Amino acid sequence: MKDNKPVVWAVDYGNGIDADDVFDREDAERVAVEYPGGVIVPLYLQPHPTLTDAEREAIKSAIEWCEDITYGGPNDEEAAATLRTLLERTK
Repeated sequence: MKDNKPVVWAVDYGNGIDADDVFDREDAERVAVEYPGGVIVPLYLQPHPTLTDAEREAIKSAIEWCEDITYGGPNDEEAAATLRTLLERTK
């Protein structure tokens, strides 16, 4: 699984976090420098895309079809490569 990267950050001064303490990474770093003593913490990870087992199997079948002209597939290596990349990215 690929690493998810935080997309929302906060600066925690030890007394709880409220809406005024929430930033993107760049602004969180700036605020932590301007008001020393704060710790930058990630609040929200961008969700990793997922596929169901049935969707994964359908993509695998499409890859096989693209690669095998014997059974009527188009022999489209570019399409097969794109589908393999999709499967990899959604592991």
